[in-house]
Amino acid sequence: MAANKYDIFICFSTHDKAIRAEAIALSRFLEMLLLGMQDKEPRIILSSDLYENPIFSGKPVAKNLSQVAVYIVFLQHTGSPNTDMLIEIGVIQENTENKNRNSHAFSVVSQVLAYHISIPFIAELPTYKLFNIEQSGKTNRSEHYWPELTDLAYEIKNSLKKGTKHETSGKSVFLAEPDTDQYRVKSVLKRELQAKGFNVLPKITIAGRAVKIKEQLTNEVAKADFSVHIFGKNPRLLDDGTDLALWQNQLA
Repeated sequence: MAANKYDIFICFSTHDKAIRAEAIALSRFLEMLLLGMQDKEPRIILSSDLYENPIFSGKPVAKNLSQVAVYIVFLQHTGSPNTDMLIEIGVIQENTENKNRNSHAFSVVSQVLAYHISIPFIAELPTYKLFNIEQSGKTNRSEHYWPELTDLAYEIKNSLKKGTKHETSGKSVFLAEPDTDQYRVKSVLKRELQAKGFNVLPKITIAGRAVKIKEQLTNEVAKADFSVHIFGKNPRLLDDGTDLALWQNQLA
């Protein structure tokens, strides 16, 4: 199997100027983080390169993305993906599901929408919520932007390491959703557990109304050998009034 020519491909809607700017910023931040982690600058290409860079333009998307190790799908918060993005997502799915490849995919979102969940491949990707949406519709970086981005960088580093999937001890741990003031603690703990070889759950996107979230988390807890719970001062309340951290503790 030939070595991958590029480390990361960031897929996004090139017609959205705000998303384009954030995708470029994301690529720069990942370059800095990964350079510090592995003493090697990652080779990153963007959706815009496929259509604007002479090296890629005019060539089939499948050919351009055939030698990429890690794919990041940057999902916008308005409307469905455009045609170009849907084609790229299709190629990403094909490559990551190909057993002869060691490719991995993640998604970055501002808000999990119905059309994200309606595409099974997208719904099952490990998801990093880097942005919030104001009532005006403007997208801003979340207060958890840097912890989430650092988590993503560590996951990418593990994926790039020797071109293989991160080895685990065989034990699965359910890392519960914490109170809203404890996300940074969760990020650090997640990396420590992974470093010790544990398979950390959940890996799917946990989103939707209370009934759906409870169903998803119940299924994930059933897969785990044990669970870890983090409590703080600011509970996360679901739409039915449930204190999520307490409910997960009772579930486990």
